[in-house]
Amino acid sequence: MESNLSESETLAREHLANERTLLSWVRSGISALQIGILLYFAGRTLAYLNEGSSPKSLPMLGSTQEELAVLGVGVVALGALLEIAAVIRFFHYKASISKGSFTSAVSVYLLGAFGLVLLSVAYIIYVVVS
Repeated sequence: MESNLSESETLAREHLANERTLLSWVRSGISALQIGILLYFAGRTLAYLNEGSSPKSLPMLGSTQEELAVLGVGVVALGALLEIAAVIRFFHYKASISKGSFTSAVSVYLLGAFGLVLLSVAYIIYVVVS
């Protein structure tokens, strides 16, 4: 299938696709931030509720509320790193598109995947220990 697009139209499409990709990563980072904040405050709330209770009335809440808060801070840190990596990637690709030489970088994907694996392992340990 032959395309009748001019070079400027093709460049515009590539820049717009780069912007859409940035916005997608921003949404992912914001979701991680929201989940991390939720986990942090859930842990703090459980700690507050557990203060006036005896251990027998809340048997499942030992020291796990602090661990939940730490996990939440870890997810927030992952979200922040995703945001930073996405912006760096956006500007790198923007310059590459303008030069006409595109090289793919996988750093932001590896950061996201490594962070999710790390958080998954932390969550599994959290569930097994508590």
